[in-house]
Amino acid sequence: MHHVPVPAAGGALVLPPDAMGYLTDDMRRILAWDYTEAAFHLSDRTVRTHGEIMMSEPLTPPNSLLSYPAIGKYVSCPTHGNCRVVSNTQKSVLVRGATSYATVLPETLRAISTGSSFRINDVRLVLECGKAFIFSDVMCAGGAIGTVDSLLRSLEADITGDISIYECTQPRGILVPLKTLTPGSSITIAIHGNVTVRESGTDARVTCTTAARAMWHAKAFQWVEMNPWVLPCSMDDLWAMLSHRDLLSPDASLVPYPFVVKDGQIYTTRAAPTMAAVAPATVSAECFVYGVRNGNIQALPDLTYAVQYAGGLWGVVSADVDMHEVSKELDKIASHCVHAGPHHVREMLPACPHALFREMFGSGYCDRTGIYTRPTFV
Repeated sequence: MHHVPVPAAGGALVLPPDAMGYLTDDMRRILAWDYTEAAFHLSDRTVRTHGEIMMSEPLTPPNSLLSYPAIGKYVSCPTHGNCRVVSNTQKSVLVRGATSYATVLPETLRAISTGSSFRINDVRLVLECGKAFIFSDVMCAGGAIGTVDSLLRSLEADITGDISIYECTQPRGILVPLKTLTPGSSITIAIHGNVTVRESGTDARVTCTTAARAMWHAKAFQWVEMNPWVLPCSMDDLWAMLSHRDLLSPDASLVPYPFVVKDGQIYTTRAAPTMAAVAPATVSAECFVYGVRNGNIQALPDLTYAVQYAGGLWGVVSADVDMHEVSKELDKIASHCVHAGPHHVREMLPACPHALFREMFGSGYCDRTGIYTRPTFV
């Protein structure tokens, strides 16, 4: 579609890659043309396909190549996130984002400074060929694309054609284009395309495994992140809770940050924040689960918890029930609810929050009655 012109004011016809800087007939500025989507990205963050747009007059960008990024440099783009510059002219810049090429208005790009690097504790690089590589303590420079390029170079990877780069969001495993990176504990990056890695090129600090094992371990410990009250527990117990036992065996070498296996038990190693001089708080189990899920409550290495207050201060917090014991009892109840039921699980474990019942039993659990009825299939 980039060879099909778009009508502009005065009867002119403009090819989509040359339309950067034009105003549409409803006064929105064209910022980028995506070759894969065959669509325009506009200044109001909307996306219009080729046949949905008409242009009025262009707004001429500054005519100075000195401000344009050099080929091969990494830039931040408002429509496609972190990108690598492929080529440029006085009117547009061709960039490669996570999954596609795009022609972009030059003045909207911002160079990614080499001084803006940061660290990610755990990066899992999953290749389409079925291999996976786990990097510890990664220095991220050049944004998302620059970091992936650096990791592939360290593996001496041979790349044929273009690759697409996705972030794998856990626990559902949904793939979304990797537009940016932020400092954090762990990220799983999936690369689609023809990538060949020489085994001799791997760094001694990099763990090599299969894509399936890397994804299963990432999923398991993302679940632990959201349910830290199950700690401490063994790898085998965790796999049993998640019904992974018959799929892939647990491997302590694949445990991601901030977790560690010590004396056969899993613990978190996340550093405790600076605590304010406030009295310890006790909240209901429902509020406790909600606080963990939205990041306001964090598990600490000593199996206590910290809560962040509105002003940014941290203090000690606990639930009004023993969440570790509740989680063990809930697992026992689930193992007994194997026949059609109904089962009054709320009466069996009244201290358990509704959120955990819903996650364990799904649509078969009723908040109002506290009854679980196992779905039957004809």
